[in-house]
Amino acid sequence: MSPLALGDQVKIKPVITALRVSPFPATMSRWGRSFQALDGWLNAAYDCAEALAFMRQTSTPVVICECDLRDGNWKDCPSGLRWDA
Repeated sequence: MSPLALGDQVKIKPVITALRVSPFPATMSRWGRSFQALDGWLNAAYDCAEALAFMRQTSTPVVICECDLRDGNWKDCPSGLRWDA
């Protein structure tokens, strides 16, 4: 592969990245297959604590969450993040 020259056009394919928060393994695999079909990347967390730990370390533009989790609900996941200025 040769280096790019100034003015060369580069085709960049966007990658869909998301976090799925669910205590149910069946829904994880179903969503995972959907994201693979889109050439996406689906990360998994099984409760709010795991989701918060992941979101504090990784930029996560999309979060898909079950309404009720064993340590909270869907509202607790984003509200647990603290954004420092």
